[in-house]
Amino acid sequence: MAPWLNFLITVVTAFCTAMITSIWAPWNTLRIDNARQLRKSREEKIARWRQFIASQEFQDMDAEDFLRNTAYLELRPYLNLQSRDAIEPSTEPRTLTIRVGGEIFWRTHVQRILLERVDELESEWQ
Repeated sequence: MAPWLNFLITVVTAFCTAMITSIWAPWNTLRIDNARQLRKSREEKIARWRQFIASQEFQDMDAEDFLRNTAYLELRPYLNLQSRDAIEPSTEPRTLTIRVGGEIFWRTHVQRILLERVDELESEWQ
């Protein structure tokens, strides 16, 4: 094979490799950065939710204030329908549930539901 042909093949190969790398590297870096930001955001949410559930503010809050709280509203989309039904009052007619212990029982029940879901989310997001 002619020496000029070897040189041409080498130059074309190097050029193509450089072009592919210049396109792929920034895209891959962006993808990695997005994944890091998503993970950090999720870790911050988990920490914020846990802090709220363990806080004295949660213990002192009545049901109406709880349902309007930003921490609950942020967590609410991640709750399944059964959990939301157990926490939120329903506008539909349904079987009467008698809460023994009143507000204290409700708060403990809600706290358990929320902590279980936060634990599930943390496992899913790892």
